[in-house]
Amino acid sequence: MSPADEKTAAHEPGDDHVVEVWVFPIEEPDAVTDELRGTLSDDELARTARFVDSSHQRRFISGRGRMRQILASYCGCRPAELDFQSTPAGKPFLRAPRPLPYFNLSHSGSTAAL
Repeated sequence: MSPADEKTAAHEPGDDHVVEVWVFPIEEPDAVTDELRGTLSDDELARTARFVDSSHQRRFISGRGRMRQILASYCGCRPAELDFQSTPAGKPFLRAPRPLPYFNLSHSGSTAAL
């Protein structure tokens, strides 16, 4: 995420009922993918290892890493500090105690939307 993106991502307390859509590439240079890998949880890293195709691994890392960067900017923490849980259907959500945004991550090919 560039410094300009980080400024755009700032979320003011009290901004209720705001819908924002982030669209970003999930095919990143190796150095960026390696940096984003460092933000993932052990569970996410285990999921990454289950992909047979390395391009799918890289896209997963990039998508989850960018999602963590964006959501962390709203929560006021570092990306690696976010604690995700999943519903029985597999939809991820952020755990309390901080005020948390509702979100959905979707991807197609080399592009993701949050």
